[in-house]
Amino acid sequence: MLNLEVDIKNATESTAELVAEAVLENLIVVIRNQDLTPEDEVRFCKMIGEVEDYHALEHVKEFTKPIAVNQNVLRVTGEKDEEGREGLFGHVSELDWHANQVSRHDRYPLIWLYAVKGSEGSQTSWLNMAKVWEALSEEQKEIAKTKQIWCGYEKGRVSESEYFIDHVGEKPHNIYHKNVAGVEGLFFPFLQIFNEEWDPFFDELKEIALDPYFQYHHFWKDGDIVISEQWLSLHKRWEFEHMDKRLLHRIAFDYRNVV
Repeated sequence: MLNLEVDIKNATESTAELVAEAVLENLIVVIRNQDLTPEDEVRFCKMIGEVEDYHALEHVKEFTKPIAVNQNVLRVTGEKDEEGREGLFGHVSELDWHANQVSRHDRYPLIWLYAVKGSEGSQTSWLNMAKVWEALSEEQKEIAKTKQIWCGYEKGRVSESEYFIDHVGEKPHNIYHKNVAGVEGLFFPFLQIFNEEWDPFFDELKEIALDPYFQYHHFWKDGDIVISEQWLSLHKRWEFEHMDKRLLHRIAFDYRNVV
């Protein structure tokens, strides 16, 4: 994890490049004390790369249209809109360890979370899977490079939320991953694996990964941004009873404009 002091509202292309490089190298970057409109958020992310158009996703657009601020920004909140609809993952209970859109090979690798209001007292944690990789023995690394996982969703594994639609990807992922910055690590969303047979080696990796040493715990304050790289990190939202007052914005994007 890396803390950066930058002004997102007035960011230049060189600032965007600095932030992107920091995320790719450190996987989790925290930027505090921002005051942004949704337009500010999207403008900055588009300097780094392509931003996901949630309304264009046929398999989820009926879910995302009611919870979107615009086509690029989702509301993560229990606060209801004028039609009485909560945002994404508005429930009080936790979201256990996961990565986003794990069934897709073409998923956007960067996730932006911005605390708009009511976030104080809530917590999200991240697992740095590059650090986990560094902790493996050479033998474990060689084994990991031979393993593949089928990833997907099943209600009740990560959360009881209706937004976890049961499905598994069309092809497997390699567990070993090296990102464009040359950082090596594990793509290992252990609660989202749907192999026909569970490999005992996965238990070995999971035990290592859950060591608190590899975790960063973020205690939110309004104005905070956390950007994470989705191939080499997992995240978990802890239970928070005031989800009806907490509002985060989420954007998915890539780094094609800076790499």
